Amino acid sequence: MPTQSTSSRVELDIGTVRIPASDLIARLEKIKDASLEIKASNNGLTFHDLKDIKDHPELFFGAPTLNIGEISIHFGTFGTSLNIWNTKDVDKNTLDLAHNLAEFLKNYRSRLFDFFTHKSWVFLFLGPIYYALLKLSDNNLYQVILALGILLPLILYMAFCAYYYYQKPVSHVVRETFWQKNRRAILVGVLIATISGLLGYFIKQIIAQVM
Repeated sequence: MPTQSTSSRVELDIGTVRIPASDLIARLEKIKDASLEIKASNNGLTFHDLKDIKDHPELFFGAPTLNIGEISIHFGTFGTSLNIWNTKDVDKNTLDLAHNLAEFLKNYRSRLFDFFTHKSWVFLFLGPIYYALLKLSDNNLYQVILALGILLPLILYMAFCAYYYYQKPVSHVVRETFWQKNRRAILVGVLIATISGLLGYFIKQIIAQVM
């Protein structure tokens, strides 16, 4: 796990996290050190303790910042980070707790989203986009349809990123249905199958034209 450190702070980059508020609250309840103050803030609201969070989970969902003593966790749309402040003064138990929390949150990390939002995808799409734009300028209807077909995977890719962008890092779900539990896997499977099929078809068409 990448680590950035200064003289008074350690930051752990966890990745893109999507976690139900109930799971996060359940993990916080397992913290045995009563001396650690648990506070949070979200959308201008301040939660003064864990009871505040438990009583109002519908206000906690979104992209909150969670503070547990010297540990600070910021849930962001494109990444979640865990910071340990005043590292020279904190005890070993706090450091161990921070790393345990980081490992816990990694279980909710979306590697697929991290993969699909990697900058290499931009370069991967540059060639097909350039080719499609050239074909769109042709008067041949077949060429225009071919170009639109090439652009379709890009549109689906952007739709996937937009869909995931609007999924909150901390969600408020009372009881997950089958669709809620599996929708990401289903959508990603459909997306990958569609992109693979379309790319395969249009690559064959391009090769056939060149030949």
